[in-house]
Amino acid sequence: KEVHTPNLDRLAAEGVRYTRFFAGPVCSVSRSSFMTGMYATSIGAQNHRTTNKPALPDGVRPLTSWLHDAGYSSANLAGLPAISFPAGSAAGLPVGAQLIGPHFAESRLLNAAHRFQQATDWHARSPAGAAWL
Repeated sequence: KEVHTPNLDRLAAEGVRYTRFFAGPVCSVSRSSFMTGMYATSIGAQNHRTTNKPALPDGVRPLTSWLHDAGYSSANLAGLPAISFPAGSAAGLPVGAQLIGPHFAESRLLNAAHRFQQATDWHARSPAGAAWL
């Protein structure tokens, strides 16, 4: 059975296909390349576990800087446990909630999400028009 994905299909048809993107050997190296559009070796980001990271070359701005110029906010919450779960709907679209906790609080987050799920039925509902769920 095929899944009906009109939004993903539209994104694929109208979006950009990256045919020459190369991933680094570890996650932080790949993220550095993605965020700058540069090879990690060209910006000194190829060393995963070093505290001696050079500044970005003049004229190189990370994606978050461009997004900030367009009015978006971003945050780096690396290393903190988080969980997302269905929490309602607005204008016919599903809305999710995300809880972020302190270090080593995974069990507290799972417990909070589980209690929310027990008290509501949002996790059992399908968005309007989502007949495949």
